[in-house]
Amino acid sequence: MVNYRPVVTKQINQAIIKTQRSQADMSDTWTCHYFYNRSQRLDRVVARSAEEIRFTKKVRYQKGGSVRINTFLDIESRQTTDRSILYDHNERAAVKWRESYLETGKNRETSSSITLTWHDLGMLRNQEPTNAEIIKMLKPPTQTGYTKSMSGN
Repeated sequence: MVNYRPVVTKQINQAIIKTQRSQADMSDTWTCHYFYNRSQRLDRVVARSAEEIRFTKKVRYQKGGSVRINTFLDIESRQTTDRSILYDHNERAAVKWRESYLETGKNRETSSSITLTWHDLGMLRNQEPTNAEIIKMLKPPTQTGYTKSMSGN
């Protein structure tokens, strides 16, 4: 029993998504197709209706175990989002997230970049601090090197 390794022999090839529009009494139906690479790992997902492509996701497996997922979203041709997220499976590696939005009707483009990092809170592993104590520890230091107390003292 210890040496048992489950083997997945079936893959998802297609799915149907039905969504209700929030501002109209209509529903949309999307057909998702899943594509796999030679190693049988997920390569990309494409969701489309008869009129448009709703989203695409492309997975890139990189050296060292990191994975980059590029996503393109199109919401009724009014807002498009181009997103890239890099996950590194190394312990305590940062997650890098980049997004670019284009709002067609407003002719506005917005870009954002976020890096999520780990903080070592080892001393908290066996304690149960309050939310206020956690927030106080996570605040960046002031110019003097100390954080201000929550009570203002």
